[in-house]
Amino acid sequence: MTRDYYAVLGVLRDASQEQIKAARRIRLREAHPDANPGDPTAVERFHLVYKAGEILGHPERRRMYDDSLREDTTAFGGRVQCRTCHGTGRLPDPCFRCDGKGWRSATPPSRERGQTCYEVLGVAQDASAAQITEAYRNIVRVEGKPIPERVKSAFSRIGDPRRRAGYDRGLGMTTNGRAGEIDVHVSRRVARQGAASHDFTVPDRDLCPHCEGVGRIMLPCHNCEGRGYWRWGGSATKCDACSGRGTDERACFNCSFSGWVDVTRTLTGPIPAGSTENSRITVRDDLLGVVTLRLALVPDFARSSE
Repeated sequence: MTRDYYAVLGVLRDASQEQIKAARRIRLREAHPDANPGDPTAVERFHLVYKAGEILGHPERRRMYDDSLREDTTAFGGRVQCRTCHGTGRLPDPCFRCDGKGWRSATPPSRERGQTCYEVLGVAQDASAAQITEAYRNIVRVEGKPIPERVKSAFSRIGDPRRRAGYDRGLGMTTNGRAGEIDVHVSRRVARQGAASHDFTVPDRDLCPHCEGVGRIMLPCHNCEGRGYWRWGGSATKCDACSGRGTDERACFNCSFSGWVDVTRTLTGPIPAGSTENSRITVRDDLLGVVTLRLALVPDFARSSE
C-alpha cells in the first residue's frame, strides 16, 4: 500500500496548497530532533514529514501521488522515486535525471502486444527524427546498460528514415520517413522468365555495435561515480563534470557520432514474368517494413543480384 502522506501531515485529501504548507511547517517544528531530545525516532519522523511536504506541496507530484492512491499501487502510477534527488526534484537545481519531477519510470519502457514503436520510446507518431533519437538517448541515460532489447528494437525500426517509412506503411499510417524506392539490378533473362522467389541485395543502416545507436560512448562519470551530484552534509550539488547526468559521454568514432553504420540487407520477393525496366515490386521485411523495389534491368552477361 502507498504511504498516506495526507495522514502524515494531518490534512484532508482535498486540502488546499496553503493548508498543506501550514501543516508542513507545524509538523516539521513538532518532529524536529532539537524539539525531541533523546527520541531516537525523531530524525525518521522529521524526514517523513519533510518528504510528505515535498510531494504534496508540488502540484504535479501531488497529482501523480493521488493517482497512485486511486490505483492502489506501490509506485507513483508506474513510477518510482528518483534516486538522484530522492523525490524532491532538486539538487538544489532541477534534477537532470528526472527533469525536476522527482520520479521516473519504474521499469524500462516495454513493448506489449499492440504497442507501437512510438509508444515504446514515448514519442508522438509525427515526431521528428531528432526527437526520436533524443528520446532513445534519454532512456539510455536514465536506465543505463544493458539497454532493453525491446527499446533497441523500437529505435532500430523508426530511428532510420527509410526503415521508419516502411514501418509506417506496414501500420497503414501516413509515412513520416523517407520512403522512396530502392533500385535493384536484375538480369533481363530473370525479368523475362520471372521467379517465384528472388533474393535482392539492398543498402541499409543498422545500429552501431559500439555505441548501440546512441552515437556516444556512455561511461559513469569519474568525478561523481555516476550519481550526477555531490553531497556534503545534508545538501547536494550538481556535478559540474557531467552537468548532473551521471555519465561521461564520449563521441563514438566508429559511426561518426550518428549511431548508425552502413550495411547491406537481403530481401526476398517474387518477380512477375515479363517484368520490364522500372517495374515495381512490393515486399515486406521484418526491419524495413513494406518496401518498394524498382527493377533496373542489366544484360544477361552482367553481374546482377541473382
